[in-house]
Amino acid sequence: MRNRLMGSVLTKSFAYTPFDKVSSVSQDGKTLTVGYGIDRQRVVQTLVDGNTRRTKRYFTPLYETVTENGSTEMIHYIDCINDML
Repeated sequence: MRNRLMGSVLTKSFAYTPFDKVSSVSQDGKTLTVGYGIDRQRVVQTLVDGNTRRTKRYFTPLYETVTENGSTEMIHYIDCINDML
C-alpha cells in the first residue's frame, strides 16, 4: 500500500494470521508484530524501530508488562465499577 503524505511516499506492508488477524505491520523501517494465544486473543506485541525493541505482554485485562531496552515495567489496572483507573 502506498500513500502520498505532504510530498513523501510511505510504504506499508501487512501480514495476517490464518484466522484473519494482523500478525505484522511494517512502515518506514518500523515493524510491529503481534502474537496470539490459543483463544486468538492478542498476548504479545513487539515494535522494532532501528535498535529499539519494545515488547508488550498481555496477561489479563488488568495486567500487562512492557519491556524496552532490557527494562520491564509492570502495569496493573484497577477495575472500578465498569471504569478503569
